[in-house]
Amino acid sequence: MEIDYTDIDFDSLRDDLIEHFTSAYFIVSPLALADLSSVETATDSELISIARRCGFNLTKYLKTYRR
Repeated sequence: MEIDYTDIDFDSLRDDLIEHFTSAYFIVSPLALADLSSVETATDSELISIARRCGFNLTKYLKTYRR
């Protein structure tokens, strides 16, 4: 399925990535702090790249996605 990235809820994606790296910082590694900083200032396209690298399912963030 091809994703139209203009339909992504970037606020929710950013919030979930921040939560992901905050947890990693406290549980796994202080190095996650650098990733957390990147997420906070990332553009929309950078958020997509970070989310893909972390294995996030981007279809969950489509504005039309039903949970």
